[in-house]
Amino acid sequence: MSDLSYTEKPLVLLHGWGATPAIWQPLVEALHRRCPELEVMTLPWPGYLSGQEDTGPEALETADSLQQLADAMLPELPRNAHWLGWSLGGNLALWLADYLSRTSSEQTHTGELIMLGSNACFAQREHWPHALDADVLGQFRQGFDLQPEKTLKRFHSLQMQGEADLRACKRAFTTLLGKDMPADNITLAAGLTWLAELDLTRVAERHSGRLHWLLGEHDPLVPVQVAEYLPGQVEVLPDCGHLPMLTETERLAEQLLNILKVAS
Repeated sequence: MSDLSYTEKPLVLLHGWGATPAIWQPLVEALHRRCPELEVMTLPWPGYLSGQEDTGPEALETADSLQQLADAMLPELPRNAHWLGWSLGGNLALWLADYLSRTSSEQTHTGELIMLGSNACFAQREHWPHALDADVLGQFRQGFDLQPEKTLKRFHSLQMQGEADLRACKRAFTTLLGKDMPADNITLAAGLTWLAELDLTRVAERHSGRLHWLLGEHDPLVPVQVAEYLPGQVEVLPDCGHLPMLTETERLAEQLLNILKVAS
């Protein structure tokens, strides 16, 4: 029987841009093999596929502002929980946690914030040079306006770079996510805007006491050099890129449980 001391709070997994909750399936299975008592929740962003069904037509209109996203997401998110956000999901989890801390009078979000393959700011800025070239993100936004499906495939290909077994990674990614668009074009375009414009460097500093950053050594989207600038606990996952939940599943599951056990 595993140690129950760190299973009292659920672990909420939030996916990134251009994916769906299905991306978490291998990791959820690995976590449950080690700790069956741990409750793991995988939630879609508004407008994204939940895995079986769309989240509903009303949700498709909520993705073009962070305030509307908060209104749609927060009723579904447990307050007393650990949150793990991958890629853009990390940024949005951090933004939501900060929003809760500023707007709620009750005790909320007492768990840890785990940022997997995420950055406090994805686009390079003068004060934050270890990020993606802003022109690259600009090209993705322009390309998506003209050819959304082709641009999404390009982004997925970029995410897979840096993985040791690219063929196996691509096979797992396609099996889990399929070939359909994961959300409507308005929702996806909003996500690209957030990737290009969100700067949460100061927000991250406010929450450094419960922030854990897990960075892939060869991540093409998050330069590993940013590790020394991120507030909170930072660990570099060796020999992997942006998709360790697919390529280093067992090791990642063990790492997450170690974080939760220390935090208990």
